[in-house]
Amino acid sequence: MPTYLFSRDAFLDFIKKYLEEETIVIVSSDVTDVSLERMESHLGVKDHFKVEFTISADILKSRRDVDEFDEKFKYAIIFVKKDELTDEALKAVR
Repeated sequence: MPTYLFSRDAFLDFIKKYLEEETIVIVSSDVTDVSLERMESHLGVKDHFKVEFTISADILKSRRDVDEFDEKFKYAIIFVKKDELTDEALKAVR
């Protein structure tokens, strides 16, 4: 999965397509592990942050079905200030 960089307004437009009338958004701030790993992607070999989140399983009826939950997890969202991004990253902002 690629990494996307959005301006505020572009992000709101992007996320709206997932927000149907009956959609509930699950947000977790419980990051339990972060590591830096060298991985190969469609852009070649690069360093990537690998992040582990914890989300309470008892909120879902299918709480024991890891494969089903894996299909629900769409994106990790990280909020940063523009001055925290590299020049290369700023050029990629949509």
